[in-house]
Amino acid sequence: MIEAFGFLLTTLISLIPLIASFVVLMRMRTMKRRADLHEAIIADLSRRVAELSSDEKPAQTSADATPVDSPPEIIPPPPQHHEQSERELEMVFGGTWLTRIGAVAIVLGAVFFLKYAFDVGLINETMRVIIGAVAGLGLIIGAERWRARGLHLFAQGLAGAGIPILYLSVYASYNFYELLPQPMAFGLMCIVTAIAVGVSLRHDSAVIATMGALGGLCTPFWLSTGEMNTVGLFGYLLVLFIGMLWLNYHRPAWLSVSAAAHAGVWVFWSYWMSVRNSMPDPDVLEATIFALAFLCAGVLYQSIIERHGNVRPYAWIARALHGMHIVVMYFMTLGAISTDIAWENGATAGLLGVALIVIALLFRRDQHSDTASMYMVLGLLALGHATSFINGTYNQSIGLAAVSLSSMYLLGNRQYKAEMVVMGLMLCQSLAMALPEAAFRSFPTVSLAPFLNGRSTALIINAAAVIAWSGFASTSLRLPSIIHFLFSVSGYLILVWCVHLEVFSLTANTDLVVYPMISAVASWPTAYAHALASMVSVLLFSLMILRLRVPARQDVVIAGVAGSAFACLWWLTHVVQAEDPSMIASYINARMFSGVVICAALYVTARGTAASELPRLARHASSIVGACLVIFSFIFVTIEVVWPEVIAIHVAEGDGKASALVDAWNRFHLRMSATWIVFSILLMVIGFVRRMRPTRIAALILLVVTIGKVFLYDLSFLQQPYRIVSFIALGVILLAAGFMYQRFRSIIFEEAT
Repeated sequence: MIEAFGFLLTTLISLIPLIASFVVLMRMRTMKRRADLHEAIIADLSRRVAELSSDEKPAQTSADATPVDSPPEIIPPPPQHHEQSERELEMVFGGTWLTRIGAVAIVLGAVFFLKYAFDVGLINETMRVIIGAVAGLGLIIGAERWRARGLHLFAQGLAGAGIPILYLSVYASYNFYELLPQPMAFGLMCIVTAIAVGVSLRHDSAVIATMGALGGLCTPFWLSTGEMNTVGLFGYLLVLFIGMLWLNYHRPAWLSVSAAAHAGVWVFWSYWMSVRNSMPDPDVLEATIFALAFLCAGVLYQSIIERHGNVRPYAWIARALHGMHIVVMYFMTLGAISTDIAWENGATAGLLGVALIVIALLFRRDQHSDTASMYMVLGLLALGHATSFINGTYNQSIGLAAVSLSSMYLLGNRQYKAEMVVMGLMLCQSLAMALPEAAFRSFPTVSLAPFLNGRSTALIINAAAVIAWSGFASTSLRLPSIIHFLFSVSGYLILVWCVHLEVFSLTANTDLVVYPMISAVASWPTAYAHALASMVSVLLFSLMILRLRVPARQDVVIAGVAGSAFACLWWLTHVVQAEDPSMIASYINARMFSGVVICAALYVTARGTAASELPRLARHASSIVGACLVIFSFIFVTIEVVWPEVIAIHVAEGDGKASALVDAWNRFHLRMSATWIVFSILLMVIGFVRRMRPTRIAALILLVVTIGKVFLYDLSFLQQPYRIVSFIALGVILLAAGFMYQRFRSIIFEEAT
């Protein structure tokens, strides 16, 4: 390896004459062409002057002679000289290529000589390093002399060859030959980097500056001892990074310098993240501080170039590069603070998020909206990450929803698309945490007071955030209106569902609720709690529809209609769930009270939304609520009428009395059939009085179903007395229905016309 490096270094040194000869020849060729062109122009001008002098005529002596203006002479372009082409061809072959071939021959001879000197030991290791250092410095000094003479390109080539030779000489003295200790080699590397920066500024060369940046970034790798020194590594890289940013600020066109510095920092941070788990002492605090320092350096640099209005070539590339640096260092900072202490991680991430949001507001104040959006998004993500360290699902959901809600009102109703998308995603994550927890583990074992627990707080804040996001996003994002409607409707549904759960916890007596909050109802069955919770939900939805039924809040109408239907369905499916039906008294009970209140609320809502001056959506809401009223009241009345027989059936089954059980079932079906018949007649009367054809059709359908039940079921299973009563009652009702259709047939024909 040592011999190979020596040969490589000697080869580089030997190539210097070839490079110099090439640059000089190219410069001579350019100067020769310019001289030939100048000679041709001078010759052409001399010829024109001679022609003008020979064609001059004597002045006219006549007094009445009128001078005649001659048209301006068009000067033709200089002719092509065949002799000049021959001289150029001769110069190319005789002066250029012969010189190049001679330079290559000299370089090859020098390479073979130095290779022979290394093989036989004429040049030892120390001399090799000295030769490299002298050659590198000589090239740089020579470049200064040629730059002073005006040969700038040739001077840049010499300096560009000298910088790598200096780096390789220091590297060889430490790594290959072990002539220098690491601190001294590190100092020399830093000196070479400083020389490269100075030379690049002297020669105005981005290539030399990029060499210095790459050499400075490779220094920790070249001089590595195999052990990770977090403070030393990132301290050096921070100084180098700031220096490269300073250089790029004063030379905006040197984008390669900034790109090399950023890429090198990212590579070293990625490497540290990959080995931190295997380090005995990962230096988390030090790494976090340095990560924040790199992040702050990028923020300050971006602020300086944007505040000062520095016009930069390829501005979009520079902006993308700096933005990428902020994003990378943001994730590196969050990765560096990952420890076993949750509150430290959460506090640091929260402070980082707040700082980024403040920076975003400062940039937005200076009208840098794109940069501000990037910092705002990162700040929101940092705050969202901070909430993941909070204990408890509800608490994490509260944190996410609170961050989204406060950010929306902080930004205001403006066109901030990226921020709204991020807040929408955070809300979706928050809902995914709170809703399943409330649905499957919805009842706290102990609650201090209504709405003073994690569940209700999480649901209320999430509902408010969802409703607010729907309003803000409608002006910021070009999403289909149905998405905004769904978010807003979901928010109102969640809000009422929270009240539903709290009312249930007030009155329920189950294993999931250690004790109900109202001790007077501790002996109530769970069905009463479901009935009262559903009743409160229907009342709230009815108030929403009636109070906020203006066209601008049609989402409230949709939420009220959907929520009312769902609450009624919940009532119908949960109020009959009781292991002992005798616990629920017949007729006079909390279930009857809740059912009557729900029917009244649905009736008032249907009447209130049926006015013609309301929008079309509200009129459809009236029809849907009316249909819910008919279906709910039908099932509700049926349950209450047959409930005494349900209790009798349960008692007969418990006592094992077959005859009593049969009688109870007969009475059950008789009550059901009679209830259905009476209900259908009432619907028919309402349909004729209110001139509502759908109601009359529903009454006819119910009547046909009841007739089918009587003939197909009651006729087969009921005892003879119950059959007689059923058929007599059915006949009377059918006659009454037929009479009504004959009596009010004019109403039917008027509706048809």
